[in-house]
Amino acid sequence: MKWIEHIFNALFWVITGWLITSSFSIQGQEIEIINDQETIRTIRDDNLIHQLLVCIVISAMMFYANLHNLTQLKADGPKTQSFLISVCLFTLALLVYWLIEQRFFHELLLPKQITFGVVFFYLAVSMSYGLFKVWIQSQRREQNLILAKKQAELNLLRNQLQPHFLFNALNNLLSLVNQEKSPQLSASFEHLSALLRHVIDENKSPAVPLEKEIAFIKNYCELQLLRFEAHEVKLKLSVIGDVTNKSIEPGLFIPFVENAFKYGAAPELETTIKIVFKANKTNEMTFLITNQVIDSLQQNKGAGTGISAARERLELVYPKQHTLFIEDSGVYQVNLKINLP
Repeated sequence: MKWIEHIFNALFWVITGWLITSSFSIQGQEIEIINDQETIRTIRDDNLIHQLLVCIVISAMMFYANLHNLTQLKADGPKTQSFLISVCLFTLALLVYWLIEQRFFHELLLPKQITFGVVFFYLAVSMSYGLFKVWIQSQRREQNLILAKKQAELNLLRNQLQPHFLFNALNNLLSLVNQEKSPQLSASFEHLSALLRHVIDENKSPAVPLEKEIAFIKNYCELQLLRFEAHEVKLKLSVIGDVTNKSIEPGLFIPFVENAFKYGAAPELETTIKIVFKANKTNEMTFLITNQVIDSLQQNKGAGTGISAARERLELVYPKQHTLFIEDSGVYQVNLKINLP
């Protein structure tokens, strides 16, 4: 808990500050003989105590700046830049102290090796503390991801009977449809069958091929378009780049597509929904979706749980490996960029 961490931090600074000032502020010792008994009296210099306190304060600022720098790290990510920043903070702390020393202290200056040692000690503790916090955060993130996946698997098992039943029933109904007389009905059955097949087969894996996820989105859009006349909703779905040999967490895009049809398409209105998948780079993909905002549909707007769940899932599966920007100003725009493993 945070308050326990704050208590340990306070104790750390009190104890180390007392040890350092009591150890390095000694100017000399005097031996007094009173009634044939030797008494050793330690003489401390106030000037040295003040210099040590200034050094500790500057070290404290370096300590927490470096701690913030290190906590931006990922446990398995590159660390060179953060370590270079740590070295720069250490150098800056020494320079600031020596400038203050030259400006305000003129007598009995603290030896340079002691200054260096004190600042380096706090840097080393800051490095250890920061890397430990990064490791703890990484472990918590992994545990949350495992729990989320277990819950998703449990939900999938609970609902598995219903998709299997519907999938088989749809195939049976499709065989009864006269495709020449009812081509639209036949197409709708095929699209719905493809959606259910994707849910049953692909969602069992932790990651699915990107091209299959795009095909899933296309089938969903085709089903949605059946609700409207041909001129009412103009769908522009494009794929840029090579989407083969790329895998993605299943079901990441569907909440945004559902949202676009729910609030950006209505009967007797001409609207446009644009969906773009970009895979120009080897380990990166971008998903863009744009739709108009229909005011009359905003009255029945829900709590946005689908979008919130999508955000949480992205944080769990792609922590610090994605950016998500959503703009809602007359035109609803979603820009999702993911660094693929």
